[in-house]
Amino acid sequence: MIASAEENIRPDVLQRTSEALLGRGSNLRLWPEAIAGERSDFRAAVGVSGLLPEDKFDRQPILSEDRDTVFVCQARLDNREDLLRALDLPQATASHVADSAILYRCFLKWGRVCMGHLAGDYAFVAFSHKKKELFGATDHVGHTRLFYALAEGRLIVSTQLTAIRACPYLKPTMHEQALGLCAEAVFLKGQTPFREISALPGGHSLLWSNGQVKITRWWAPQDKYQARFSNAADYVESARELFEKAVQSCLRSSSPVSATLSGGLDSGLVTSMAAKQLRASGQSITAYTSAPHLDNPSNRRTGWDADDAPFAAKTAAFHQNIEHIVLRTDGRTALDLIPQIHARSATPVRNGANHLWIDTIAHRLRERGSRVLLTGAHGNFALSYSGLGGFRELCQHLQFRAAFGLALDMQAAGDRAAWKTIAGGLLPQSLFDALRFRVYGEKVSQSLPACLLASDFQKANSEALRRLRPPQRTRKAFLRGALSPAMLWAADPLPQWGIEFRDPTSDRRLIELLLSFPLAAFSPAGQSRGLAREAGRGVLPESVRLRRTQGQQSADYSSSMARQCANYRQIAEDMAESPACIRLLDLALLRRAIYAVANGETSPVLTGRIDRAADIGLFLLRQNAGG
Repeated sequence: MIASAEENIRPDVLQRTSEALLGRGSNLRLWPEAIAGERSDFRAAVGVSGLLPEDKFDRQPILSEDRDTVFVCQARLDNREDLLRALDLPQATASHVADSAILYRCFLKWGRVCMGHLAGDYAFVAFSHKKKELFGATDHVGHTRLFYALAEGRLIVSTQLTAIRACPYLKPTMHEQALGLCAEAVFLKGQTPFREISALPGGHSLLWSNGQVKITRWWAPQDKYQARFSNAADYVESARELFEKAVQSCLRSSSPVSATLSGGLDSGLVTSMAAKQLRASGQSITAYTSAPHLDNPSNRRTGWDADDAPFAAKTAAFHQNIEHIVLRTDGRTALDLIPQIHARSATPVRNGANHLWIDTIAHRLRERGSRVLLTGAHGNFALSYSGLGGFRELCQHLQFRAAFGLALDMQAAGDRAAWKTIAGGLLPQSLFDALRFRVYGEKVSQSLPACLLASDFQKANSEALRRLRPPQRTRKAFLRGALSPAMLWAADPLPQWGIEFRDPTSDRRLIELLLSFPLAAFSPAGQSRGLAREAGRGVLPESVRLRRTQGQQSADYSSSMARQCANYRQIAEDMAESPACIRLLDLALLRRAIYAVANGETSPVLTGRIDRAADIGLFLLRQNAGG
């Protein structure tokens, strides 16, 4: 959706956004309908994409009975039944009510605190003609994006960056600080590649009144230690119950549902739970696994598997209604996809290599008639959190007997020697960090190359680059991950591929429950990631449920980059002609990094930095060329 408040926006401007809004197959609707020659303080374009069965009943934009309020949204509500009961709407007519209509009624009933009653992915705005105010909000993690900008007395909002950037009233310029920080995968809240355009963070609301914008955080879940149950099994059961509910909510679709499937816990749990629920109605699910090419040498890391396909195959074989498709790398690099991302999503991305396998999966599932892709991207921060810090937290609450019992359980489970757990929990963080490699006998990882930023940029942005993170083994570290917003510096799947990502592991109801658990609840019987492992009992094969190694994504990526090093060198040369690129990046160091990959360096940290630098350079060159 795109909307403009305060001054009239020309009809052709709204029409121009039709291709960008909600991707392929969307039905563009303009408001007011008879837009030619009609004046209004608010104008909107909404693309209804038909991802949900109820979308055929969508009648946006919605105008209130008193004709004062105009409401537009992009939404998938996961607690429809609860909301229908709260709104006194008959369940018999639920299948004929679009999510937009339910969200609008929630706004009428609860006003600017309605978000507290919602579960799902959404962004909405409501404009009052009388008050000349616009109110908008995003879901708890900002899975549905909402961008905004002030231009010539207007507030322009849109769920897509390409649409808002195309508005002729706006003359966006490059946000060099944000672009430079992207090279080191540092992203500041609300920043976009354009200085004049901001992103509303997940869990926040926006109020535009008297020409001013006020941003307020509406999602602030309880974050205190709370021993909810006396029996450890009750933590598992309560989490599993809500997880099953979250997966079920994500299966509502007008097309067949697909899933990503690695050999790990998160996507394995999502896919397996979806298969279990679909089997009850005689349906199946297609699961896609990305794997390295069998002829390519792969990066080797201790404790990691280069090829996840064998583990994923075991999960798929565990359920008769999973069709498993392994897609092996095809030699492409991020350079083959970046121009398309810039054109459709208007942003550089954090990880170009990951976008390649997503792109491959997205095209395959669209060919098979699917438009919904389930993921487990948030799992590591929530359901399958390691439980790191449980010992220390128990000690802080004077539960020493339970703490030392946990340390012994972790030793028995083969996770870590009890003395290491005790020392790590009792030592100050600084001393722990200084001694961990010597005392614990842990191997020091290979030295990584310096960042590719220009020295002057590093000095000017040293504080942002030194972002202080909460110490490991603390509740603050867990909270930081659980509350982390959806990544904005990534391709927008709807305009990019015409599909929608759905992540049950980021379900608001589930996260709020998990935040109330003590950290020790995530490692029952001393198992790291034990809560998720126990939730997967009977759903995942034991070899996957209890797996201790991790799977690498794009483990053979350096091989593909080595074959395209000539293209990367050419981009570096083109960047040398751009003053903006010179201000942000150390191009000499970039050339040396490319040379290292050409000569056999396989570090994913290095290839990631090269891709981000090339991505930023191509983005700047495209903008300078008027693209």
